[in-house]
Amino acid sequence: MIAQFRYQYLVVQYEHHLVRRERLNIGVVSTMSSAAFLSCRFLTDWSRVITTFPKADPTHLSWVVESISEGIHRCEVGQDPDLTKIMRTIIPDLDGSIQFPDPCYGLSRNTPDKLINELFETYVA
Repeated sequence: MIAQFRYQYLVVQYEHHLVRRERLNIGVVSTMSSAAFLSCRFLTDWSRVITTFPKADPTHLSWVVESISEGIHRCEVGQDPDLTKIMRTIIPDLDGSIQFPDPCYGLSRNTPDKLINELFETYVA
């Protein structure tokens, strides 16, 4: 029998207009506690965001996701990490344009690297 691993993930969203609450998914963050794994993947091509929100600033968005990625890579992950708490400690305190809903949970047979790519393709790409 192939082993399954419990994981959690959340989708990171760009909310261009806070009053209208219009959002686009721009990345995913995932953790697999059995592997002490925490990873993220974000858009690198902002064309879909710019097409949807012409006034969006791709330079600013690139800086934000780079800051989040650096924060993720600096985190040490223990057993059953609290993904929401981790995200709240590393997201730059900006204007609220970066949002993330509550984490989702699942079981996977994939390796952690395959899992983050699968989640990205499902929710962002």
